Amino acid sequence: MRNAKLCQAVGWLAIELVNGPQQVTELVARAARTDISKMTLRRAKAALGAKAKQAKQSGSHPGWTWELPSAIGPSRGIKSNRQAPPLVMPLSEYGVSL
Repeated sequence: MRNAKLCQAVGWLAIELVNGPQQVTELVARAARTDISKMTLRRAKAALGAKAKQAKQSGSHPGWTWELPSAIGPSRGIKSNRQAPPLVMPLSEYGVSL
């Protein structure tokens, strides 16, 4: 991967999502504290194949969550790429070990 910031963001996001879905607003805030912009975070989401889902919340305006695809999500281990889009590179190439 050419862009060092994107590489950092992919690794960071994979670690953040490995234990399950996270609120997007919280992810964006935490990423900003580590100098990862919202646009770079979105590119990292795409590189990981992470999915956006509307959160089930009480109140008038439910938020959104991001989660890893089921092929690499929590407690599922690595499965066939037929269940999720292939990663741009294996997570180990981003410096991430699950």
